[in-house]
Amino acid sequence: MAKFDDKEAFVKEVFAKIALRYDFMNSIISLGFDRYWRGAVVKSLGDINACRGLDVCCGTGKLTKMLSQAVGDDGKVVGLDFSAEMLAIAKGQQHEKSVVFIHGNALSLPFPDNCFDFVTIAWGLRNVRDIPKAIAEMTRVLKRGGDLVSLDMAEPLNPFLRMMYWKIFEKIVPPLGKIIAKDQDAYAYLFESVKAFPKQDALVKMFCRAGLEDVHYKNLSLGAVAIVKGTKFV
Repeated sequence: MAKFDDKEAFVKEVFAKIALRYDFMNSIISLGFDRYWRGAVVKSLGDINACRGLDVCCGTGKLTKMLSQAVGDDGKVVGLDFSAEMLAIAKGQQHEKSVVFIHGNALSLPFPDNCFDFVTIAWGLRNVRDIPKAIAEMTRVLKRGGDLVSLDMAEPLNPFLRMMYWKIFEKIVPPLGKIIAKDQDAYAYLFESVKAFPKQDALVKMFCRAGLEDVHYKNLSLGAVAIVKGTKFV
């Protein structure tokens, strides 16, 4: 993974290049399940009407939009991302009046302590340079009683499915990226980043070390992706 040593700069360059085709490629890779997975994040938060939330690494704003619909006109959702190109697409979509997008870094969130009722991050945590620091930052800005929810790639529990999962990521996704997104390296990085990303149990431990409680995970689509959720009580 030598070419990804300067991870932050590399990731920023990757998303700048694939921003226009990012959503379409996601739908292809996930077989259209990406919308269902985002909906599962919103559902995991329960009733968030009139709440104030933060969507970190919001990308093109797909999850942010779902969250803004859930909080309603009396709530507010801030979508934050460090890719100007991804944010430009997010801002160009039609959104509820309760959503706002800002440029920022997950490792240094530009917000005071204890100011959001919930924080989400979808397919973003494995892209940050320092995962524990990002979790600590998101925990910091949560109010007491607030939930932090991460959605990301995981690892199927069934050995056969797990073998097929990795073969698809390694052998099929990069060539698809070359054809559809015009960038094979970006989707070779996807394989590397998913392979290196802490699995469900390890993420639960990271959430706990950040001071979150009642931390648990839920596998979706036979473990292809997973939701990890924790609550800030102190």
